[in-house]
Amino acid sequence: MPSEVIRWLIADDLTGAADASVHFASRREVTLAFDRRAAEGLVAIDTETRTMPAAEAARLVTELAQGLDGGVFKKVDSTLRGPVAAELEALRVALGRRAVLLAPALPAQGRTVVGGRLLVDGKDRGPVRDLVGIDAADASTDADLDRVAATCAADPTLLPAGSAGLAAAFSRLGGRPQPAAAPPRVEALLVVVGSPHPVARGQARLLEAQLPAGVELRDSTQAGRRALHRLPAGTAVLATGGDTARAICAELGIESLHVRGELLPGVVWMEAEGRILVTKSGGFGAPDALLLASLKLLGDG
Repeated sequence: MPSEVIRWLIADDLTGAADASVHFASRREVTLAFDRRAAEGLVAIDTETRTMPAAEAARLVTELAQGLDGGVFKKVDSTLRGPVAAELEALRVALGRRAVLLAPALPAQGRTVVGGRLLVDGKDRGPVRDLVGIDAADASTDADLDRVAATCAADPTLLPAGSAGLAAAFSRLGGRPQPAAAPPRVEALLVVVGSPHPVARGQARLLEAQLPAGVELRDSTQAGRRALHRLPAGTAVLATGGDTARAICAELGIESLHVRGELLPGVVWMEAEGRILVTKSGGFGAPDALLLASLKLLGDG
């Protein structure tokens, strides 16, 4: 299953769909959608199942899998949040695969699997089998993930499942990817930090200190909605957290996005209906990630 054969990437939240599928964007068109739809290239589908009960998530994934043509990659959270076991088994059965090859490691963000145990920034989260019911491939480097991707490519009876790290490894099977497109400079930027993760909150505080906002909205859903609909031309939206990004898309009536590239690792820029949307998982990135991404968008980075 070389990278070009992967047709569908199924993720349980929007930021995960974006940060995994972006690795293929330098080679072909990548569309991020909220349902199964026809599109050129690779289609990343956000099922929005991370917080669903396991049975409901399994049912949705089973229905989604019906009639999928081409290779399928199941994106999972690198810390194995959500009904991972239920979704993997449902998808394996629906696609008629012999087994799942799971590799949730994401070394660039401090997530590794050593001796079958999940480590997050060096802290032991326990055996993967205890967390999701199946074993995971050990991986602490990108080279390890390259070997996992090659194993899957050689055996079409396996269902590959992993984080953005394994997705990136698949993208490298066809050779070194070309640099992705840079976003156009924007005139203004709306930053929406909806994730409660301490990493995201710390990034927001640094952004506030270094790049003071012209207008600041706190804890006001209605004010936020009005701001979204009044954005002038040339304004980008940078959203932290999958739920936040999905809510913004729903408010603006966005049903699919064109995935273009990364501003920073895990910070993905996309286009939809003349707008630029940038997403980042709440727990990803260095303390200055929001600041650096904002400066790049505004042409100062």
